[in-house]
Amino acid sequence: MSVADTAQAEPFRFLVVDDSRAIQSIIRRVLEAVGYPSIEVRVASEAEKALEILAEFTPDLVITDWHMPKMTGLEFVKAMHNESPFDIPVGFVTTESNPTKLEEARQNGALFVLNKPFNDVELISLVKYWVPIDRSKPKVPPVDTSKYIISLESAEQHVKNAISSVSFELTPCAPLISNNLTAHNLLGLYGFGGQSQPVAALAVLDMKAVALMWGCASGETATAIKDVMRKAELEDSILMAARKFMEEIAKTIATPADKEPLALTRSSVVAQSFRRLGEIMDNNHGRADFTLNVPGFGTGHICFLTV
Repeated sequence: MSVADTAQAEPFRFLVVDDSRAIQSIIRRVLEAVGYPSIEVRVASEAEKALEILAEFTPDLVITDWHMPKMTGLEFVKAMHNESPFDIPVGFVTTESNPTKLEEARQNGALFVLNKPFNDVELISLVKYWVPIDRSKPKVPPVDTSKYIISLESAEQHVKNAISSVSFELTPCAPLISNNLTAHNLLGLYGFGGQSQPVAALAVLDMKAVALMWGCASGETATAIKDVMRKAELEDSILMAARKFMEEIAKTIATPADKEPLALTRSSVVAQSFRRLGEIMDNNHGRADFTLNVPGFGTGHICFLTV
């Protein structure tokens, strides 16, 4: 059997998380009607069980409810992304209709939100779009990078310098908010000409991006990288690659013509709940947001902001 035939033989995998067995059956039926050549569907009635399944099962898509006992669908998605080194695609099928909550779901990576009761054809269309039968990548709307304070090309070169010869994908993404970040994140402060005051710009790397840079630069395994992603306190040796990246990229961050180039003046690990960080991410004078994906190891986020 050729490599292509082997890939074709791999079943499309789905995880359905809903406390209603009737809804589980309906979604399973819809998935089986999409037209995949081979399919494997697992179900869970609560988020805790779903997390156990994900420890040994990597689906092409998770479809989850919002309102479930013990842990909500949104809490489940956050836990899922913290537990897994891979950003597993997820969509909601729910009765939740509060616009603020649904926007929070999207900010935390939800590809779609479909309200119950739903039309089978509508769900089939969404699933086929995000998990194409030919396994091609779904086309997502391009991000406008014309006002980015750092170019994609420059960011790519500095990531390449940081992680050596490991293959990666750096993609512009929608503006991040603090809820997009991991529980702890590496924050870098920049000043003009290396002056610590005033702070002119910030770099924010979530713990996944930090772990990826460390692991790829050091030749670590996916398991070791996953362990680092979960930590709140990290040794300086683990932070070194990410700090070097933030230092070297400083002079490429766009600044006013009458100002000196930026230099990194300080960096430290801060909690997602750090109030000032959230305020700056919501109110800034310029930014550039990227998703860093290292196939087989995971996905992290990188953000640059001027203040």
